[in-house]
Amino acid sequence: MEVTRNSEVAHLLQQIEAEYQAAQQALSGVAVAGRHAFITARQENIGKCFERLSTLMPSEEAIKIVAQTLDHRGE
Repeated sequence: MEVTRNSEVAHLLQQIEAEYQAAQQALSGVAVAGRHAFITARQENIGKCFERLSTLMPSEEAIKIVAQTLDHRGE
């Protein structure tokens, strides 16, 4: 069961990273019709992933690993 949990956590973190990257690209890319709606949808998806992570571990731990995942993108 732990392998399944770890796999789901990894999948959720990858999804959060992909959503964040898509929002970042929308911010820095050429004008996109509906940019605000697109970015809002990405943020909502990140929120859903975080909510799911919070069911798999304490919220404090989920916040920490999401922050580390997104911080790692800046390196």
